[in-house]
Amino acid sequence: MLATGNQLYAGRSLYPVAVPDKEHPAAKAGRYVRAAGIVIGKEMDRRQAAAAARAEAPKPVPAAPPPPPPPVPTKDLAGRALFVGFIASIAALLLILLHANDALNGGAETIFLLVLAALLLVEAGLITTNWHQANQRIGQRLLTRVWGSRGPMNKRERAFARLIRDALTLIGICFLGGGVFALVTAIVH
Repeated sequence: MLATGNQLYAGRSLYPVAVPDKEHPAAKAGRYVRAAGIVIGKEMDRRQAAAAARAEAPKPVPAAPPPPPPPVPTKDLAGRALFVGFIASIAALLLILLHANDALNGGAETIFLLVLAALLLVEAGLITTNWHQANQRIGQRLLTRVWGSRGPMNKRERAFARLIRDALTLIGICFLGGGVFALVTAIVH
């Protein structure tokens, strides 16, 4: 009969000193793996219980979106007059840039340039100062074509409206430059 550890072999001890039985490393590793499996199992059970609780909880009803803001008025007399003046100012600026006044003789050329200068300077003053929301009324015409008859609702639409107002201000500055050029040219002739 074979003896292990401190057992006797035919009445004698195998070891001169008592040696405790050592545990095999695989047994120790197995205990760690089982313990980790238990911990992972408990965590999975906890997560499944939390997911089930979330699924059973009543979902909040989303609030109705707020109504869109009203647009800047463009259909009234001031809105229509501003838009007609804007289109006429674009045409006047093109006539000045193309030197259409060279086709006219002395007196008619001066009157033509003074009329163009007056039109451009008035429209430039309205657009750059935003008098009675002139800049916004002209811009709202484009915005109505883009997203309908309403004001900007979200960040992207507000940024687009601001960009259009800034572009109209730059166009107003061009009208101002064209008006001053036409006025100076009329005075020199």
